[in-house]
Amino acid sequence: MTVSIRIGILYELAQADGGAEMLALFRLGFDDTRRVWAGAAEHRPDMAAAIARLDDVELVYHEAAGYPRGEPDVCAEASRSLAAQGVVAVIGPAISDNAIACTAAADELRLPHLNWSGSQRTRSDWMFHYQIGSLEEEAYVIARHLVARGARRIVVVEEQSIIGREYNEFLHDAAAIYGLELVAVVPLSASGDDGAEAVARLDALAGGADGAGIDAVVYFGLGLSSRGLGVAMRGRPWPVITNSALMFGYVHPDWTADFEGWAYVDAVHEANPELQRLAALAGRETVGPSHPGHFDMARLVANALVHASEVSPAGMRVGLERVKQIPAALGEPGTIMGFGNWKRGALEGGYLVLRRWEAGRSVLL
Repeated sequence: MTVSIRIGILYELAQADGGAEMLALFRLGFDDTRRVWAGAAEHRPDMAAAIARLDDVELVYHEAAGYPRGEPDVCAEASRSLAAQGVVAVIGPAISDNAIACTAAADELRLPHLNWSGSQRTRSDWMFHYQIGSLEEEAYVIARHLVARGARRIVVVEEQSIIGREYNEFLHDAAAIYGLELVAVVPLSASGDDGAEAVARLDALAGGADGAGIDAVVYFGLGLSSRGLGVAMRGRPWPVITNSALMFGYVHPDWTADFEGWAYVDAVHEANPELQRLAALAGRETVGPSHPGHFDMARLVANALVHASEVSPAGMRVGLERVKQIPAALGEPGTIMGFGNWKRGALEGGYLVLRRWEAGRSVLL
């Protein structure tokens, strides 16, 4: 009897379908890798047994109510639960606060994880990182965009979270380089329930006695708080640019009316041939970065399984470090992904792109 090779899937946001769509995309990535290696097998007969491992993969789905529904440590406990179930690698979690907590757990368990958060703090000996967004690099993309549109005096609306604070720290560096003036920082709760208070402060800054004025507003946060800010910002004249938080518009299209005209950082580029290939394989249009992201991460882990020195967590870490130069479905055409010794960030090249919400649709800038 063949023993299945178990791969954990750890996710934090509640899924109405119980994760079925997500798992289908992961399986599509494993199937695609199996097809690629089947074609290469005649040239590498020595790898036949390793390639055959792809026939025995079982995905073990675990939904953990970490941040923002609960505490990040819930996700760390989920990692331990998956380890007890005999998985040899984990894909997840997705949110930086949770992934940071899981980084320590991955190292403690000596179990390779591949998270898809935005923070480079989620990298370690055993924690690999597929960057759907970047807390560190998006600030520079945003700063260049502000300069290009002639904005100089900027107010930052900062969600009170690890994500909001780290984004803002890097914007301060980028602002110094690009000559932007950060007029003020306006706090916003992680829920966004105090959006009206934040906008009242923006109003005061724009028309206060000192005549400070605002050229543009930058929002930094996970994304749930952006709804409260967007509702409160209705009718305000300032250009708004945000981090990748507005990718939530793909999941909540009813929110996008309040983001009308807002620019934001995304990772989807329609001209990417790998994204087009994924749509053909899936038989439908992909939506947002999560679909190509799940496909890509499955291909990374599937290729690691082929390259693993043995079917074990330690073997999978070696396998991940062997994965090189795979064309990514996210980012601009030519974006690639892979890992290496001391290299834990997967995506290389133009993986961050600027988009804008217009009439309920995300359009490329």
